[in-house]
Amino acid sequence: MRRMSWLALLVSFATIAAGAPSSALGTSAIEGRWKTKRATLQQLLDAGLTRKDAEALVHHVRGTPAIDLDDGVFKGLDLSTGRVVATGTYRLSGNVIRFVFKSGVAVNLGQSYALRWSVYRARLTFSNVPGRPPLTAFTLNPWTRVR
Repeated sequence: MRRMSWLALLVSFATIAAGAPSSALGTSAIEGRWKTKRATLQQLLDAGLTRKDAEALVHHVRGTPAIDLDDGVFKGLDLSTGRVVATGTYRLSGNVIRFVFKSGVAVNLGQSYALRWSVYRARLTFSNVPGRPPLTAFTLNPWTRVR
């Protein structure tokens, strides 16, 4: 019986390390609050955003950008002010997360955005999925776990 418990624990750790949700733990490695470095207007422009979208992002998040991921619902916020700047839903499928925004700037509301994700040592990294609309503000810098 003890061997089975260790085996289940090892499978849980391997599942989390691979970036997949862990049904054994009843939660996902991606859930929680994450923060990232604030992007400058020039970084957003260099990454391909239109001037209008880049200015909107810089204007709406003047402090530290963060995202809360909780059971399929997300909130984008400015940690400095606590102001919610985006809301919506997300769905995980292996190492791909799909976001659908209900509110936010520089996104098409109601459209599904897909990103690859990985978590390593409390750092969350997003990358664009080829052929899918990018979420540049998510992929510029890694995210670190806040809680």
